[in-house]
Amino acid sequence: MPAKVKIGYVLGAYPKASQKEARMRAVRGRADESIELHFLQAEAPMDVKNWTTQDTALSEGHYVEAFRRAEKEGCDAVVPDGMLDLGVEAGRSVVNIPVVAPFEAAIHLACCVGTRIGVLQYTSEFVPSVWAKVRKYAMGEYIVGVKALDIEMMDLADMLAVVKERTVAASRALIAEHAAEVIVPTGPGLCPVAVDPDWLSKEIGAPVVEGMGAPLHVAAALVRLGLKQSRVRWPYSAR
Repeated sequence: MPAKVKIGYVLGAYPKASQKEARMRAVRGRADESIELHFLQAEAPMDVKNWTTQDTALSEGHYVEAFRRAEKEGCDAVVPDGMLDLGVEAGRSVVNIPVVAPFEAAIHLACCVGTRIGVLQYTSEFVPSVWAKVRKYAMGEYIVGVKALDIEMMDLADMLAVVKERTVAASRALIAEHAAEVIVPTGPGLCPVAVDPDWLSKEIGAPVVEGMGAPLHVAAALVRLGLKQSRVRWPYSAR
């Protein structure tokens, strides 16, 4: 069992250095001394408003290539930034280290602390894609509601007071209207970058599972347990 687990964390391309730095700072804050972070760049633009399935398709190849680099550079596991889980399906077939999907990791961990999960999202346009991932991961029995803040990801830093107010209100609504027991904010630009998950948990009186710490620690656990993606489900391809 390794004393430290080296985890590759793949970031997309942000238009401002400060945005990338904020992400990296937040990732470091969700790791601990048992995790060695290794940041990699995927040349996929993140400053896209009203993200669509086409944007996903155009981005995923960049993340897969970054996963390959992570393996070559000695990482024990790799995590893509953001809860779109970009490149994960293809990536699991091209590397022999665990590829951990942030949204998948967060909602499965949430089931360990509650059986009714409420999900927060940036904008209403993202809500259908959230439900699509819920169906993909067969978690429809546990996800009881999705609420949008209607704030674009790239605007979060300039509207922090409003973001916090809407995050608390939406979380409380999920608890009151849908009997949610645990909240999963998507994506990391909302929480933990803009909103501290520990603060939010105290404000709403329920656990908060965010999309940076969850995949990092799931990745570390997989490495320590000697587990990786099934080759029955994801056959290896060296192409």
